Amino acid sequence: MKKKILPVIKITKKSVITIVIWTAVAGFAAYLVTRLMPKNEDDKTQFTYYSFTGGESKQNNTLENDNLLFTLDPETTGFEVLQKATGHIWRSDPEETDSDPVALPKEKACMHSTLLLTYSTENGVNNTYDSKTYSVDRRFYSIENGENEITVNYILGDMERQYIIPQAVDEDRMDEITGGMSKSNINLILQYYRLYDTDNLLPSDNMDELLRKYPVLDEKNLYVVRDDVPDYMKKKIEKFFADNGYTYSDYEKDTELYAGGAKKSVPVFNVSVVYKLDGNNLVVEVPFDKISFKKNFPLVELAVLPYFGAGSADENGYMLVPEGGGSIIKFNNGRLKQSNYYSDIYGWDYCSNRKAVVTETRNLFPVFGISAEDSSFISILEDGASYAGISADISGRYNDVNYVYAKYTMAHSEEYDISSKSTNSEFVYEKRLPAGEKIKQLYDFVPSSDYNKMAAEYRDYLVNKTGLTGKSEKSAPVAVEILGAVDKIQQVAGFPKSRPLGITSYEQTAEIINELKNAGFTNMYVKLTGFFNGGIKQKLLRNVKFLQILGGKKGFAKMAESLTGGRVYLDGITQFAVNSGYGDGFMSYRDSARLVSSELAKRYDYSPIWYGKEKTEKPQYLLRPLLADKMTMNLEKTAQKYGLYGVSLCDTGYVLSGNYDPDYVSSRESVRKMHAAGMQKIKDSGIGIMINGGNDYALQYADFVTNMDFTGHAYSIIDEQIPFYQMAVHGYVNYAGTPVNLAPDYRYAVLKAAEYGAGLMFVFMAADEGKLQDTSYTDYYGAGFREWSASAEQIYNRYNRELGKTFSQKMVNHRNLSPDVSLTEYEDGTKVYVNFGYTDYISLDGTKIPSLDYKVVNAHKGN
Repeated sequence: MKKKILPVIKITKKSVITIVIWTAVAGFAAYLVTRLMPKNEDDKTQFTYYSFTGGESKQNNTLENDNLLFTLDPETTGFEVLQKATGHIWRSDPEETDSDPVALPKEKACMHSTLLLTYSTENGVNNTYDSKTYSVDRRFYSIENGENEITVNYILGDMERQYIIPQAVDEDRMDEITGGMSKSNINLILQYYRLYDTDNLLPSDNMDELLRKYPVLDEKNLYVVRDDVPDYMKKKIEKFFADNGYTYSDYEKDTELYAGGAKKSVPVFNVSVVYKLDGNNLVVEVPFDKISFKKNFPLVELAVLPYFGAGSADENGYMLVPEGGGSIIKFNNGRLKQSNYYSDIYGWDYCSNRKAVVTETRNLFPVFGISAEDSSFISILEDGASYAGISADISGRYNDVNYVYAKYTMAHSEEYDISSKSTNSEFVYEKRLPAGEKIKQLYDFVPSSDYNKMAAEYRDYLVNKTGLTGKSEKSAPVAVEILGAVDKIQQVAGFPKSRPLGITSYEQTAEIINELKNAGFTNMYVKLTGFFNGGIKQKLLRNVKFLQILGGKKGFAKMAESLTGGRVYLDGITQFAVNSGYGDGFMSYRDSARLVSSELAKRYDYSPIWYGKEKTEKPQYLLRPLLADKMTMNLEKTAQKYGLYGVSLCDTGYVLSGNYDPDYVSSRESVRKMHAAGMQKIKDSGIGIMINGGNDYALQYADFVTNMDFTGHAYSIIDEQIPFYQMAVHGYVNYAGTPVNLAPDYRYAVLKAAEYGAGLMFVFMAADEGKLQDTSYTDYYGAGFREWSASAEQIYNRYNRELGKTFSQKMVNHRNLSPDVSLTEYEDGTKVYVNFGYTDYISLDGTKIPSLDYKVVNAHKGN
């Protein structure tokens, strides 16, 4: 037979490269599938079961110091706080809850609860448990009295009391789980079990029934708990097993040994609340390490003390919410046709997806409060604030009380888009909460109903907590932002391409700054925006590349040298990759933060018309926190290299987002601490910092805060806007609001600055405003320096002349004298009247305030 010759495969260099490339592609595809597909993990969550037996008195559950008396009712876990200075009693649940004419039974249960817990099912359906119905009424809780604290341990669930003792185990397993116990304890336990042996059954035993119920009995002898064991003995046996290391997971495993023993999985949650007194504060803590939930019933929200201090329909008072600089919602204001109040502390977490945005909610400081007729409190969210949102409502909607509280996002979630395969939604959740973290709220009681006194209390907290130090300003601070370059679609070799468009060269920047100095802008803080890496839409900060159209590297160095001694800050985006690619050192799959679903975290603009994502523009990619920190340090090094006074952080100190990549999780709180550490490092290097917005945790590091939001959103439920935040920080932090020359009405911007004790801010460019035509930057039409320089000089010099001396002082009082007129007072007695109306106003002391103007009355001088 003729031998068959196999074909020879010729191996070439090109074919080897091809094989390597396709192998790499296949490997990367497999990696993506692994990353993006949800992982099936065994649920090994362990629960502690609590049981309250009664017999305790309120007197045994008290905390007391010179200022406060805390008394907890062990039968309800509700409590009262006596404010000794005024005699006012603050209650965890409204006193007239049971007779509330508006509330339905479910709402009344919520009003009696110290916790409202929202969980989700695997298909994204949310449900809420209140601690009264699902824990207290079932006696599923315990109370621990420490030396200076009281802890209430809850287990919430729709279940009957379970004793964590094995229902049926074979002989070997019983020996294993009782190993290490004393002989007397083992003997006691075995008294309440019967050992079944198929060779030694009683005449009354039904073999078929036993084998149906306990299939394993056909192979092994089995201990089965007796039916008539009393509850007190079950509890005792439960403790024996628990002390020996027997867990809920062991219990579930052993329960599966007999048919019908495996029970339907129901939502179960452990949550512990710790109460302490510290001076004038009630301290409330919820440790994350004491929270447990099943992976198929993730805990998604937790409200702590939702009705503490709630005001009744008969009371006069108001609620303080952190909208803008602070806002007041009066008790019983009757605005039931308006939505209730809700806003996110520090704004949206951009590592969470959202399909639409109607209102972008954001608070700069984590404080809310309630004022009654003779007393008040502010609640400061000290730990876990970045997970919180503030919710408030008036009487008449769901109940007959007025209430405000913090609600915390717990396990983050995302929805998979599987519309091509199924009409059902698929959700993925975080498997656990951040280890070692906690919720911590301070309830700081004030012996006054005046929001000025409440603000002073917050000021004292910030000074003591963060080390804020007083300013020695002798003139009004002014921020000047100079725009270097924007991007514009231009023709390049006949093709449209986005290219930088220069609007202020480096040489022109120096000229503008010097001209402003000569015009009297002596206390000036200059921000250089859009000066490198493509302009305002700045590319990734791996390397700093100065723009040739503005003067190049040499031009920037020359400008910086000419400004030595001036307070000039280099602005940069450090948390996002904008318009960046491989050539800029950015790889999205390597460098981006990820959602819980492992998808890349992207930030889009949202349509003001249909509220959905505007996908015509490229998204901005949220950077991994460690990479964002590195970009911040790159910006700092550049400022140091060129001898600039400091850096301006465009997003850090304002935007706060986590990273929920299942393999590299960074909680929002851990990122907040990382940002703070980064700013401290910059400060320690000897240069200054400017920030935007002014989140409270960043204030201590900032020389100046620009674009601070004074008014927030005009929620219809709000009655008054007040400078609560500004009263707390004035004299310690320099800040400014909307740039005067970019405001819809520059007069309003100046008047609001005068009312809120702010410095002024202007934005300038050297180019004619027409140069911005056909760009996305028409918001800067009012930024032309030549058009605005004379007006800016006039506005600032008057402002500085009349208000300059107040910037080193505390703001001690504020009142809204009418809907259009306000009065702000400083510690030296200086009064600042502001009239937003179109008619003149005469105050009670005879001071005339012209329309659309401010009036400064100096102490001891009259004018």
